[in-house]
Amino acid sequence: MRSPTPQLPLQVFIDAWKGRSFTHSRDNYIWGTVVFLPMFIVVAIMFCGLESTTCTQQGERSHSAMIHQHCFNGLQEVELRWYGSIVNDILMRLVENFTSLNSLLIHNEVSKEVWLQFITHSRCNLQKLDLCVLHDLKDNHLLAVAEKFRGLSSLRLHSCFLVTPEGLKTMVLAMSNKLEELAMLNCKVEPGLLTTLGQSVIYLRKLDLSFNNNAADKKFITMLALCNCLREVKVRGCKGLNNASVVSMFKSCKLESVDIMYCCWIDIEAVELLVWNCLRLRKIQVEESKLSEVSRSWALNKLVEVVL
Repeated sequence: MRSPTPQLPLQVFIDAWKGRSFTHSRDNYIWGTVVFLPMFIVVAIMFCGLESTTCTQQGERSHSAMIHQHCFNGLQEVELRWYGSIVNDILMRLVENFTSLNSLLIHNEVSKEVWLQFITHSRCNLQKLDLCVLHDLKDNHLLAVAEKFRGLSSLRLHSCFLVTPEGLKTMVLAMSNKLEELAMLNCKVEPGLLTTLGQSVIYLRKLDLSFNNNAADKKFITMLALCNCLREVKVRGCKGLNNASVVSMFKSCKLESVDIMYCCWIDIEAVELLVWNCLRLRKIQVEESKLSEVSRSWALNKLVEVVL
């Protein structure tokens, strides 16, 4: 009697390899490929202990071709980067078939109708969501995400220009109990949102506010004083922050990783203070021009990785 086929796919990578497809089998690892035309999308699925005849599909198929259900049992992670309208089709397939998905990255424009369908009808329990350049993404979409995926621990938003500051605040309040990582890069972050973050998201460990010029010093300092669990802060390109914000970083938080690249009002002395006083610091990203010999020496002695 044959033992049941284990459902152990580890990860799915979706990448654009123009005209390429492959199948490689060695030991008990099997790589299956499904090629969608006209975009030449390759979906590579890595399995343990599955027979090659079960999960290998190869050849030219239209992007609406049926994906073999068995090959995606246990699918947990999907990344969709820059593939045009085919992303809409893939999202619909995720709605129809996959309940084990816990991490979704979309760096591509998506139809707002398809996106709402995914949110409304998906049966998965997403824990990580990363959205970039979704020009149709509005406040109601974010609120729907917050209400649907209550177990979300990581949310990353990039350049979501139609989401208002009020929409971001409502979203943060709705997700405050579980959220451990929040990124709002080049979004409309207003000072009031920082106060809401500090008061509500008590388990936040990673925060990325890069390229938000409205991140004001006073509100940022207040937020840091309330976010005791923070271990990683990125404020790259935030022109509203100065040395006082850096001092607050090592006084209020036990940070392990800091990105203060391209913050024009943060100077050499502030970087020295941060490297010396931030006892748990393991990584700092800063311009070379702001890194003195003293900072370099301290970083070397404390085994702090410096990224220039």
